[in-house]
Amino acid sequence: MTLSEQRAKLVQDWRGMLDKAEAEGRGLSVDEKSQVEKMEADIDALKQRADAKVKLEAAEREMDREAEERAKA
Repeated sequence: MTLSEQRAKLVQDWRGMLDKAEAEGRGLSVDEKSQVEKMEADIDALKQRADAKVKLEAAEREMDREAEERAKA
């Protein structure tokens, strides 16, 4: 499962939890609030990993271009 898919699953689970509580006419329980906090932290961590991967790939592309330019010179 990709980082994006993992994030999407967590967001979907979070939405399901909120929708269920709302449909039951109540707020989140203490346990549900704890689960949401963990989901938020996991979503943030996955986003950071995905952002780092994008930056790394951009740096690699730049280095490849520079190497090609040096090879042509």
